Amino acid sequence: MKKINYALLFLTFSSISIYSFSQPFNKEQEYKDYLIANITTIDPLEGIWGGKVIESNKIIIDGVAYKAGGGNFDIRVAIIKVNGKYIAYYCSFNSISQPLACFDYIFNKTATNGKYLFQFICNNDVFSGQAYMNDNNSLEFAYKTQDYRSIKDGTVNLTKLSLNEDDIKNALTKNPPMPNKVGGTAFAIGDRYIVTACHVVKGYNNYKVRGIGGDFNRSYNCILNSIDSINDMAVLYISDINFQGITNIPYTTKNSGCKVGEKAFCLGYPLIRTMGEEIKLTDGLISSKSGFLGDTLEYQISVPVQPGNSGGPLFDNNGNLIGIIIAKHTDAENASYALKISCLKKLIKKRPTISTMPATSQLINKDLPSKVNLIQNYVYIIEAEK
Repeated sequence: MKKINYALLFLTFSSISIYSFSQPFNKEQEYKDYLIANITTIDPLEGIWGGKVIESNKIIIDGVAYKAGGGNFDIRVAIIKVNGKYIAYYCSFNSISQPLACFDYIFNKTATNGKYLFQFICNNDVFSGQAYMNDNNSLEFAYKTQDYRSIKDGTVNLTKLSLNEDDIKNALTKNPPMPNKVGGTAFAIGDRYIVTACHVVKGYNNYKVRGIGGDFNRSYNCILNSIDSINDMAVLYISDINFQGITNIPYTTKNSGCKVGEKAFCLGYPLIRTMGEEIKLTDGLISSKSGFLGDTLEYQISVPVQPGNSGGPLFDNNGNLIGIIIAKHTDAENASYALKISCLKKLIKKRPTISTMPATSQLINKDLPSKVNLIQNYVYIIEAEK
């Protein structure tokens, strides 16, 4: 099964890197753990690759074929990024050695997506060439010797091996990498109560909300009220004594589930460092009534989302709250995920004091610009720090 790349949509301000050209890990599982922990930032080239090296018994020099040694053998390598380059390490299920003499590959990216330049040394001969990725799942090589006169006739075709999808989701939803500061989107559900995605705030101690009343220069302190790590949802209470409260929320929750094909839109604060702090609108359709790995508590949506959208509200065409943005699928076009609002309604039912959302919506029969104009005053930037 093809590996699924499931990306959570919170902004990070630091990253995990490997800084040594020496052998970074000793076992294949350690490479897999590294890849899973960094699943949202690794390049498609990075992963565990397997296949067969097929060598013919000839070398072509200036168009003339000469006999040489031949044969074929299985190969298994881990490719990871080290100091801006991609290194291939020979590996097995139980251990990973230093790169083999004939598989000490160093890759460099090119301006063409999926194309890499590589170089390696084998039997004192320097080889270089190009490697091509097909559908992020296979890697094909074309190579020449250093003098560019001779070409070894043979093929190296590798296939990326799947990481365990359950491990990926567990790493992302329960044990995500912990940068020093993250940011996302939150929205109001009651006087002083706001909702965001769990992965934006879990594991952090200090929370601030900005953008209330359109003022992004002023932040208010929050405390964590409720957290649901399984469903990726959190409720915070704005505890700052200078905060005046939240009133007259214009939207309410939808009473029933959505159908495939229904229109939907979300508001949030993606990529604020480059896109700015003005609220952003994107829209699309309900693509499926189940989400990542078939999760029935999620919707798959065609609404485009980016880092920073995590925790933002998803509305139907009438302006009813139907979900919370939690993730996107980076190996597919226009595939994002939202936690169904029924999960939030269950939490509110257990703690009825946290919600003062109205029974009816102020958004019915209004056009989209009018809906956005009313909703944007209740959607905020949430920031969490250690």
